[in-house]
Amino acid sequence: MENISSTPQQTVTSANSFLAAYREANISPSLQNTCYKNRLSKWTPPMAGMIKINFDGAVLQNGCEVGIGGVARDSSGSVLAWFSCRFQRQVDSRIAEALAAREAIDLAINHRWSRVLIEGDCLSLINKLNNSDLD
Repeated sequence: MENISSTPQQTVTSANSFLAAYREANISPSLQNTCYKNRLSKWTPPMAGMIKINFDGAVLQNGCEVGIGGVARDSSGSVLAWFSCRFQRQVDSRIAEALAAREAIDLAINHRWSRVLIEGDCLSLINKLNNSDLD
């Protein structure tokens, strides 16, 4: 994995712009209905004493590269940590989302945060993560 160096704000702005363009060009309407929640939703802070990690993943260029990223914030909206990685791998967008979720969970574990909310926009992945049944 290659970390992309920039400020957290530049990372968020760049990721949002690139992801919006990618989704508009590449995600079929049927996949949008099953995977992606409302793309226009506004960030809401976690309850006091909790940390929220938002994550996202996307397939880049010709489908042979993946970009993932995430940001951890406290209830006041202050950025506590973030990650951004890009690597060569041919996967679909749901796998890219799962890789981003795994990295978000690793971020929480590495910082030893115990009260954490993990939030992403792939509804099918979120449903699977919230389900204790084996799949």
